[in-house]
Amino acid sequence: MTKSEITNTLNGLRKHGFTVYTFNSNKPMPTGLKGLPDHLIIGKSYQWWIEVKLGKDTEKPEQKIFREMIEKFERKNKVVKYRQVNEHNLAEVVSEIYGR
Repeated sequence: MTKSEITNTLNGLRKHGFTVYTFNSNKPMPTGLKGLPDHLIIGKSYQWWIEVKLGKDTEKPEQKIFREMIEKFERKNKVVKYRQVNEHNLAEVVSEIYGR
């Protein structure tokens, strides 16, 4: 499975009323946005920040800072979620999003 296939799967959530933003283009991000997760999915009551990691791809220091910030929000208000997605857990994460 490729990042493009995962992006297409997540974009399919639009058909079910979710807003999906994708930030993992090949264009460089402004310095202030380094570490931004690949996707933001917004539902009626929840938002999920999704970072895609495939194969030997590992979390970069900037991504760790962003993840920790989002997880802090998640602990406080429960409507913000952070999930790292790969070829093995994509279906589980999509199911979680549908279930909220």
